[in-house]
Amino acid sequence: MRIEARFSKAVALAAAIATTLPVFVLAAGPFVGERLATHVWIVSFMLVHASLVAARAIAAGKGARARSLAIDLVLGLVGVALAGWLVRPGLAGHALAVWGFALVQSLRLLADAKPRAPESASADRAFEDSCARAQEILEFP
Repeated sequence: MRIEARFSKAVALAAAIATTLPVFVLAAGPFVGERLATHVWIVSFMLVHASLVAARAIAAGKGARARSLAIDLVLGLVGVALAGWLVRPGLAGHALAVWGFALVQSLRLLADAKPRAPESASADRAFEDSCARAQEILEFP
């Protein structure tokens, strides 16, 4: 899958994550209060995120583990800084902050991206051959 497609899916996931906060708070808020429901959701989100970071570091292997943790640390700090700047009072302000944090985390895909190999001459030739064949078919009476 191309990096652009993966990145757009990550951005969409960031928006989906941000929409779960108001849904959870509106569902649990009448029972435990809006403030406690917000805190429970944020702590749960951070625990899941930390678990995923740890799993990615373990899967990275011994040589790449430090690099993986450094990237996650930098993106985490930038995400928290952006969330702190975006947060406003109320449920929508908290959802906006979560969305900002998740958007920064989606940049992780760009850090993992491998450089694309240059297009080969044979691929260009195949396209030209296909175009020539299509023109032959269209010109046939």
